[in-house]
Amino acid sequence: MRHRVISNRVTAGMLTWMFSCNCVQRTAFLLLLALAIGIGPVTKLQAQSRSRGITTGPDVPAVKIEYSALLDDSCSQSTNRPLDADLVAHVAAMLQVYRAQWAARGPELLRTESEVAGQPFAYHEAFPAIITCDLPSISFPLILNARLFRAGRAAGSEPGEMAVFVNVLWHEMSHRFVHDIRDRFPGRMTPLLSKYSTEPPVVINHLHLYAIEQLVYRRLGMQQDLEFMRTIQRQPRHAAVFERAQEIVAKEGAEAFVQELRTAPPSRDSSNK
Repeated sequence: MRHRVISNRVTAGMLTWMFSCNCVQRTAFLLLLALAIGIGPVTKLQAQSRSRGITTGPDVPAVKIEYSALLDDSCSQSTNRPLDADLVAHVAAMLQVYRAQWAARGPELLRTESEVAGQPFAYHEAFPAIITCDLPSISFPLILNARLFRAGRAAGSEPGEMAVFVNVLWHEMSHRFVHDIRDRFPGRMTPLLSKYSTEPPVVINHLHLYAIEQLVYRRLGMQQDLEFMRTIQRQPRHAAVFERAQEIVAKEGAEAFVQELRTAPPSRDSSNK
């Protein structure tokens, strides 16, 4: 118990600092946090995934989904905002359902994404941490905010909640997938990204992702889930930038953005083989 109290105080202090620091410091903090809850060694988890109940599949990252009470509590203390007890209880009750839904749909989404983009995943395992506090869902470290799941339930009962959960997890993992491919381009810019370089960073960072999403969901016959997700995305404060990114993808064509990923320069690892 004493160790847990100390951990809570340390984590609360770190989060207090994170909310008050500048962007560079916050990024460094998140990268360190990723070592604890995000991404681990390349092959260790795959070797142990079956015995630990981790969802995986051939050539796609293994995924272990958990609710992070420590991060949630510390976030609440740092922001001086109480957690929604009903939502916390709901997440705890639904955790096995979330895992089952990801096991049923997630690996195929990731596998199809790799096929559509013509690129493998550069990472092989992920530990998404579900929270309910004021931190947004982010890709690295992999954090999922359950408030969006609740919005899906409100709009479409449990199937709506599951559609949103699967999409949010896939979406955040796909940010990392696209990020790793963009790292292989000079300046991390493709011709189409250069064309729209004056757009806000949030728009730029969603262009290839939304293009992949459109092609993947179409190939798997999941357009209805995607359309439902679009209605949910109109609610957050960043709805305007999401709509702008979708508008650009519609104008240029999803295939044009995905083709850029297919023709990415080789990675350093592959070039050294």
